[in-house]
Amino acid sequence: MSTNNQVNQIEERKPEIFLSWSGKASNHLASKFQDLLKDILMVPKDKIFISSSNIEPGDDWWKEVSAALKTAKIGIVFVTKDNHLSPWLNYEAGVLQEKFRESFQENFQDDHRVIPVSMKEDFAAVQDNEPLKKFQFITAIDDEKETKKLLLSLQDKLSIELSAEDFERRFKKNWPDFLKAVDYVKNLNLFNFRDMLNFWVPKVENAWAPDQGGKKAYYAVSEIRPQIGYDLADYTSTVEQVVQQDDKFDRRYLELTPEDLIAVKFTNNGQLRSKADSSITWIPDQVGHTWFIKIIYDAGRGALLAKYVADASNTEDIPHFKEFMKKKGYTKGRVFDVKDLDLLSKSDEVSDSVKNLYNYFVEMIQSAKEYRS
Repeated sequence: MSTNNQVNQIEERKPEIFLSWSGKASNHLASKFQDLLKDILMVPKDKIFISSSNIEPGDDWWKEVSAALKTAKIGIVFVTKDNHLSPWLNYEAGVLQEKFRESFQENFQDDHRVIPVSMKEDFAAVQDNEPLKKFQFITAIDDEKETKKLLLSLQDKLSIELSAEDFERRFKKNWPDFLKAVDYVKNLNLFNFRDMLNFWVPKVENAWAPDQGGKKAYYAVSEIRPQIGYDLADYTSTVEQVVQQDDKFDRRYLELTPEDLIAVKFTNNGQLRSKADSSITWIPDQVGHTWFIKIIYDAGRGALLAKYVADASNTEDIPHFKEFMKKKGYTKGRVFDVKDLDLLSKSDEVSDSVKNLYNYFVEMIQSAKEYRS
């Protein structure tokens, strides 16, 4: 379908609700809120615009977004601690505000609104001098009362006929699913970590499997490292190479926390000489921090070993730091059986084993940071 035809269809449908998002967490909340609009308020799908579901590959996204902005009566902006300064998010909110102001001046209709929504902890990140703060926020979309208040307000503004009893019944039925989406966003780093393991573990298992016909199937690159502020020039192109060549790889896999990055290693330049040749390594945020906090694939045990490596290969860390990590028990580390990770699960939940591995890995990193501070 041509872009012009697609744009014409959007204008003919006249979407009334524009859901604005930026980033994975914001998109996830917007998509699940779209379900609330359809399942509780019975808003037809074609009256809601969200770019992640309304724009097909190859479409002219700018023309389609512009067409949807023209017809919208209400703009709901999904704000998180990671996107509140997003130029695109603020642009869409500004365009909607200007359009609604013009509509009021021409028709004296004051039923058009820009409504930023956020979770309680994310709202705290939005400063008073930021553009989005001039709008009336729903500050706790993760709170049942606040979400119900927003939906009732939308019902009124869009003149949706729905009895109080039907509203309560529908809300009670659909709220638990939305709460799962909220939990997913609050634990996005943990879900991202699980997805990274889902990407990495099968490939290292394959690399360490017994030879078949004298050949091993290795991954296209030996190691994927993020681009950071200091010199990792030999590796920075590798991330882009993988992003372009493997649509199952997400660059967010290298983000352990908002502050901590990791490298994902499959082999040692196509060779497997030691267990550490297949490992996940914390990339220190400062020169001089340790490079030896790892999650190592142990083929013999079918397990992942999270530990601080203090053996002869570690010639960079000072003895006092090694002793500090040893006293913490990190040189012994902890073993996590791969089968207990439940990596093939498509559930919105994460197994306790993945949670424990993630928390232990982060704990070691935080201890190293505290020592260096």
